[in-house]
Amino acid sequence: MSRAVAHELAEYLEQRAGDSLRAVGHYSTDDYEIVYLRDDVREQYSDDEIGEIVEELRWESFAKPTQERQYRLGSLTCSIQTFEDGVVMHFPYDDQHGTLVSLDPGAARQLMQFIDDCLTRIERAQSE
Repeated sequence: MSRAVAHELAEYLEQRAGDSLRAVGHYSTDDYEIVYLRDDVREQYSDDEIGEIVEELRWESFAKPTQERQYRLGSLTCSIQTFEDGVVMHFPYDDQHGTLVSLDPGAARQLMQFIDDCLTRIERAQSE
């Protein structure tokens, strides 16, 4: 994905997700660019911390070929991490390039509700 495409994606997400969009970034083997970063999110992270997040995603993308072989479900298109205060989507294109998108949990309402329902059942079973 070129930087231009990352910018186009950020524009699309600004329209689609509105204020729920937290961040959009693109990385390659030795470089990265954050093409959108909401002001309050910017205040939460230093440049070094953002670099550490990108580095973690780079490592995750190195595992893409292995995961595709292990799961035998086709090409890995996106991994999603959900947190109490946000959702992070990682789109690895190959083992060297990818895009990250972060949203407020409300933007992924159905997914978050499904996860909460599953966690409730897990916690209930563990307490029995």
